Formats: sequence, structure tokens, C-alpha cells
Amino acid sequence: NEIRALYSDSNENLWIGMHHDGIVLLNKNRQDLSTYNKSTGLSNEYIRCIAESPEGNILVGTFNGLNIINPKSSKITQYKTYDSLSGNLSHYSIYSIYYDKVKTLWVGTYAGGINYYNPYGQKFRFYDPGAEQKTITGIIGPMVETANSLFIASEGGGLIEMDKLTDTYKQYKLSDDIDAAYN
Repeated sequence: NEIRALYSDSNENLWIGMHHDGIVLLNKNRQDLSTYNKSTGLSNEYIRCIAESPEGNILVGTFNGLNIINPKSSKITQYKTYDSLSGNLSHYSIYSIYYDKVKTLWVGTYAGGINYYNPYGQKFRFYDPGAEQKTITGIIGPMVETANSLFIASEGGGLIEMDKLTDTYKQYKLSDDIDAAYN
């Protein structure tokens, strides 16, 4: 029995990662052993690293994929598809797992560099109405939403209408329109 990884979780259970035999879980009271292997849902039995998520799930890096174990249900979710361009891991062989202070998950792979996932990521999407208008729109001010549009006030760029269905913009230079009306 060659041990490759050890992890003591927040409940003081000991997770023991084996070279070719999956995981042995020794509970806090040291009276109960559980095993996790391919027959229970692990993607691979060569364990390289173990970590705990902020939610209390156990992450297991293997020679062939990342596995997430829910300790309450013993359900295992596998991540062994690799294609970084489509939002998957960059390589199937996982060497290290780390959670930082802001709950970002960092996953080190054998030949695919480092991957990261943050549950707060993709909260903000950037729209640049000035890029389409080939102008600088300046400071963005008040906004009003209708069924199909978002009207955006800008300093120096007039009123900008964003079509929510097509993500296109129309600019209304109010000073030009007002000047034309009075001349």
C-alpha cells in the first residue's frame, strides 16, 4: 500500500490517497473505514492530491481526471474532459489542487499548466458601446431599461441605445439634434 496523498478535512476525517488503490477514508473516531475506487465512481485509482472545497466537498486529483466527492452522500462527480478552449480542464492528469482566500480553485496539471475556477467569475460582462461607435463614450450615467432596449446616458457621447436582442448600439447626439431644431 503506497500512499501518495493525505488530507485531514474540516471534520477531522483522514483521507488517504493510494498509488493504485483509490482512497481510504478513516473517520474522525478512527472506527470506520470507507473506500473510494473505480467501482464506487472515481475516474482513476492513482491518487495524486486531495483538497476540500469551501462547501465541504472533497476534491481528488488523479492520473485521469478531477473527482469531487460529496462526503454526505458519497456521490462522485468526475471531470476528465480536457479542452481549455471550451471551459474544461487543460489536461486530464491532475497534480495539485488549491483553494485561495477568495474561493478560487487552482488546479495544476501534468502537461496543461494551471487551471482556475472562481464561483464569482463571470458575474460581470463587459459591454463597450464606444467600440462599435468608434468613439469614446466617456462617463456612463443613468440607465433605463425597456422591453427591448437599454438606454444609457453618457457624458460627451449623448444617449446610447443598446438593443438587448442583438447587442448592437445606436447613438443619439442630443446636442446636435437640439442645435438642428433651433437653427
